[in-house]
Amino acid sequence: MFNIKEDYSGDLKRILITGPAGSSVSIVPEFGANINDLILEKNGKAHPLLAGNRVRDDFSEKGVFNGAKLVPFPNRIKDGAYTFEGKRYQLEQNYPEEHNACHGFIYDREFMAEKYEQEPDSAYVTLVHFYDGSLAGYPFEFKIELDYTLNRDRGFSCRTRIKNLGGKSMPVGDGWHPFFTFRGKIDTALLRLHAERKIDVDDRLIPTGSASSYGAYGIPVMVGNTAFDTCFKIKPGKNGIQTTELHDKGSGLTIQLWQETGENKYNYIQVFIPPDRSSIALEPATCNINAFNNLEGLIILKPAETYEAAYGVRLL
Repeated sequence: MFNIKEDYSGDLKRILITGPAGSSVSIVPEFGANINDLILEKNGKAHPLLAGNRVRDDFSEKGVFNGAKLVPFPNRIKDGAYTFEGKRYQLEQNYPEEHNACHGFIYDREFMAEKYEQEPDSAYVTLVHFYDGSLAGYPFEFKIELDYTLNRDRGFSCRTRIKNLGGKSMPVGDGWHPFFTFRGKIDTALLRLHAERKIDVDDRLIPTGSASSYGAYGIPVMVGNTAFDTCFKIKPGKNGIQTTELHDKGSGLTIQLWQETGENKYNYIQVFIPPDRSSIALEPATCNINAFNNLEGLIILKPAETYEAAYGVRLL
């Protein structure tokens, strides 16, 4: 039986979706509906898959991005500046060492649980946030809804809806920033990535305007000592779904991240390995780095229009 409950351990309010054999999803509403923990079941045993935050202090500085939704833009905006419909806007440069804005701004805003649904084989919760357009760098009102589901056979999924509530068009991108782990160095894991091309970047990790063909991980290849902080345009998926897989030879487990592809869907992925190399971020994204300026993958919502797309995680 699947259940949904609230938990207040570790000085944070969490919403827990629980399933058989210890499987669960832990959501922190006050920090952007962050997916703080994801535990999936395989052969009757529970396996933690995310390197999430444990206590409130972990949600400080760049730790706030562990498991975060990245709205209204994933990745970087050069200088935090962009022009839209003839008007220039300036976002906060929250990566001051790069002079860039990064990962949007809803990651520390509170979401409210709007709907719960519990069934024998699954459970889901819908969380909602209304943004009032109060930031000068992004004066566009929107509503964001997140449907988080835990399913016996299909694992975890997130369906995102963003509706333009204002009276003018708005630019938007969407992404997610999970750090996957097998509780050891990620170097021995095998990565399979269906990349169409790798985005070439400068020393501030901003696209240069060129891209390289990339097939290095078309079959599972050991990560080794590869340094990743890299954006890829992925190949269109069969039936509109593309997958990225991470395999652990020791346990025989494979983490499969899937993302919808196609118009206004998740056609990019950012791969990042932190300095301690204990995890790897596989970040589905709807657009390229600096999309507010280069327009690559950028979604334009007219008044009252809604964007909708999904991604998820299975354990194979």
